[in-house]
Amino acid sequence: MPIKVGLDPSSAFIRKGYRLRVNIQPYTPAGAPVRAYDKSYHVGAVNRIYTGVEYPSYRQLPIVP
Repeated sequence: MPIKVGLDPSSAFIRKGYRLRVNIQPYTPAGAPVRAYDKSYHVGAVNRIYTGVEYPSYRQLPIVP
């Protein structure tokens, strides 16, 4: 399923041929309400990100010349 991941504003100069690594992890902003949940809900849960030609994906980044 498509997933949109919000990014905090940032800037970087990335030279041609270099790579950009994106690390995605859960985050709760300071002051946000913490949701209560039953821990058993996550027992055995697995998150997977599939890659390769059979699972097309992309990253869309704004480019500023």
